[in-house]
Amino acid sequence: MMKNSWILIMAMIGHVLCVYCDRLILCTPGGNFSYSDIKDNKRMEALFAAMPESSPLQSIVLGTLAMFMQFFGYLALGIWIRQYSALWANIMIVGAVLFAAGDWLIYLYPGLTLENDIQPLWAEMPAYRFMVSAWCGIIGGVVMMFGAFSAYTAISNELGKRQGMVSALGIAGAVMASFAHFVLGSLLPLTYKNALAEGASAEQAARMCMRWTSYMTLPDLFMILLLYLPLFMIMYMTVRGKYGIPRKTILINAGYAVLIAVLQFVLRNWKWIGVLGAAESLFEGCVYFNLVIYWTQKMKESRDDHTAGNMRIGAAGDVDPMKRMK
Repeated sequence: MMKNSWILIMAMIGHVLCVYCDRLILCTPGGNFSYSDIKDNKRMEALFAAMPESSPLQSIVLGTLAMFMQFFGYLALGIWIRQYSALWANIMIVGAVLFAAGDWLIYLYPGLTLENDIQPLWAEMPAYRFMVSAWCGIIGGVVMMFGAFSAYTAISNELGKRQGMVSALGIAGAVMASFAHFVLGSLLPLTYKNALAEGASAEQAARMCMRWTSYMTLPDLFMILLLYLPLFMIMYMTVRGKYGIPRKTILINAGYAVLIAVLQFVLRNWKWIGVLGAAESLFEGCVYFNLVIYWTQKMKESRDDHTAGNMRIGAAGDVDPMKRMK
């Protein structure tokens, strides 16, 4: 592990930067924030009234960078966990299902659409759905992170270490997805509901939400790029047909993507269109089926090699030592 010490140093810098980001939003000109202050609106108003708008913006941007740097610590853990890649390739699919559950809790509601960032129907949806969605995303992100380790190992083995390091960025994408996609995705409807509860109009609540979500566009695109890097590499391995994954498996991936596109067009006016809100998360799980096939093939080859080795040893043991010397 010492030869990978630079990886741990990067992770430590990321954690220190994360502390600074916390201080940007917790230490205000009006005093230090405490979670008990959430119950007191006047105290919250006094704390954040004088806070410059640049502080939360800096915290968002630097926090995204900090999370990117922290992933190197998980990469160091991944170097150790490489021997369990087959197991984590299977568990990765569980992470995708948890992501999908988090999506459905936000989007699956009669009349809710997928086209608008702000949904007036949030006002009547129970708050627990958004909180449970955040937890599904957090737990799913941790599980998918280990699945990304599995992809990193497979890609390093077959395409080379340099390509493997590029695919390792997907680990950062999994960590960031659990934060940006679900935590912020859950905070958005909760912010909308709380603004209405405090007497704001629907238009004011929507403007409040749009004001801070607009700052997350670039970090969100960056997260998606990182998350999909190993997926594209796995599909490349599938198309090549040289790495134990049947070429026809790509038809499942492509077929799924086409099916979702068709359903979004055909069912665009259906009141339960929110069921397709989990399409992206399920696509990630669909691609990781390719990786499960890869590791299943590798395990079979390993068992066959082990069996053949035992047979050779057994055959050699049956030969008379004097004849073997001749």
